Amino acid sequence: MPRFRCYCLTADDRIVWALSVDAADLDAAIEAARRACQEHPKTPSTRVEIWQDAEKLYVSPQPKIPADACC
Repeated sequence: MPRFRCYCLTADDRIVWALSVDAADLDAAIEAARRACQEHPKTPSTRVEIWQDAEKLYVSPQPKIPADACC
């Protein structure tokens, strides 16, 4: 089973913490990472970045800011 390195990210792409995941494929690794980040008390979001060896495979999209949001 492939091993993936997963990073939980803040909204501004800072790494909060990391974990290794053994998963059948990239989709399973993404789901496992999101679940782990969501359950971790120091993670403010479920944004993740997934790597396998030296290759970045996936980064969660940035949250969309509503057009009517005001400063």
